[in-house]
Amino acid sequence: MIRGLLLAAVLLSAVPAAAGALQGALEHTGGDAVPGGDVTLRITLSWDGRADAFAPSTPSLKVARGGTVRMGSAASTFDGEHTTWTTDASVHLPDRGERWQVGPGAVVVRERGGEPRTVELPQLVLGGPTFGRLIGQGVGSVLVIVAILGWFWRRDGQLRDEELQPVGFGPVLTGARQAVQAEPWDPAAAVEALLALRLDLQAGGVDNAAPSPEELRERLEALRYGGEELPRDECRNWLLALSAAANGGRG
Repeated sequence: MIRGLLLAAVLLSAVPAAAGALQGALEHTGGDAVPGGDVTLRITLSWDGRADAFAPSTPSLKVARGGTVRMGSAASTFDGEHTTWTTDASVHLPDRGERWQVGPGAVVVRERGGEPRTVELPQLVLGGPTFGRLIGQGVGSVLVIVAILGWFWRRDGQLRDEELQPVGFGPVLTGARQAVQAEPWDPAAAVEALLALRLDLQAGGVDNAAPSPEELRERLEALRYGGEELPRDECRNWLLALSAAANGGRG
């Protein structure tokens, strides 16, 4: 009898170890990521031990503004050592934008004989630039359009370079210029680079340049989570303003 009690104590003490192995994943399993489209995402939890060691609740998942998410039924399998718990989420994407961020998410899991814990789910970025999708589909005419636009962009960039002339902010100003001129156009990356430049200006004592860090952070948030669009020309104007402030801020 004492041996049986000792065995039961060992088994109970193994539950926290299994809790440490609890993992969550989020993946895109179906549907085209297009404006107004429907996609399927799979949420997966895995842990060591039997299925009844944990009781996951309905997951929560953040979607871009204008999108919706609906959770399906859950199922679990046990292979003799590990349990895999899955549920599918049906996500309706916003009607605007080309790229949308889904997540982060979370699943509250109640451990048998223990306290509830939260398993974090990673972020996913669905969709991509229009040029990238068309080239991926092998539309040859798009290559011609890209080449023509690239020639005009390089010519325009050479003219604007004469106005920018980085004086004292070196790499961060060069990085912002490259992000604004990059092909394919990634507005979130451009605003992120401009924000880094704006913060560098502020650290260097130039605190009256427009746009402000707060304005850039708001636009970056809207691009990442709201599916909003941003014209390249607006970023070019910001770059010109910040470059002028850089030239006047350090000699």
